[in-house]
Amino acid sequence: RIVVNHPNFIIGASVELVGEWARKGIYIEHAVGMYDSFFGTRKNKFEFSVLQRYIAEVGIERTILVSDTGQQGNVRPVDIIKTAIKALLDHGYDEKSIRSMVGGNAGQILLG
Repeated sequence: RIVVNHPNFIIGASVELVGEWARKGIYIEHAVGMYDSFFGTRKNKFEFSVLQRYIAEVGIERTILVSDTGQQGNVRPVDIIKTAIKALLDHGYDEKSIRSMVGGNAGQILLG
């Protein structure tokens, strides 16, 4: 079981490379707090369209969305996740897909 976190921030992996990893069974984790265009928490933002491209290439079933905002001075993790869910719904993602990305897929890793 492998999870790659921050593929476009820390690692700098292209959408295509991350897609290859996902096709090999790797989960791709995005910290939704990095997408400033709808969260307003980062100076160096990633647009929501970037997240959409990664999700499209990787697939819902290999995407994990987390807050990464538990540090002092940041927005509460629950608030970021709620904002992310609203943005995902506004961009046409269905409830089942969102539930998978914000919880179910991570649970699959734990269950093995």
